[in-house]
Amino acid sequence: MPQRIIYQTNEGGVAILIPSGELPIEEVARKDVPAGARYAIVNTDTVPTDRTFRSAWEVEHGDLNDGIGIGQQAWFIEQYEAEIATINAEQMPARLPDNQQTVEEYADVVAQWEASKAARIAQLNTQIATQQAEMQA
Repeated sequence: MPQRIIYQTNEGGVAILIPSGELPIEEVARKDVPAGARYAIVNTDTVPTDRTFRSAWEVEHGDLNDGIGIGQQAWFIEQYEAEIATINAEQMPARLPDNQQTVEEYADVVAQWEASKAARIAQLNTQIATQQAEMQA
């Protein structure tokens, strides 16, 4: 059965998120629910269909017990840090047999690999800094 994510807004209303299916619903909730806001994952049939009094919808705080959002910036920082860990775990390129690659050629391959790795990590660190700056704003 399709599910929705609900949380209480700062204004006291109820927000309803409809996941696209690209991420597991728990990850959508962690990412798209504002940092510190409690949320619940509910079946679609529990969400009111009458939108006449939509602004009057309420949810009990005790019903929001599936988790707490971390917000988009923190979620993206987690993703970037995981990617950095993956890059750091990469193994250095293997050297080809002696008759196929000289020591100098292998040194060039390793240097290019290290430069690529450093550039990717630098780019991710820049993205982390951008997300951190947005969190401070």
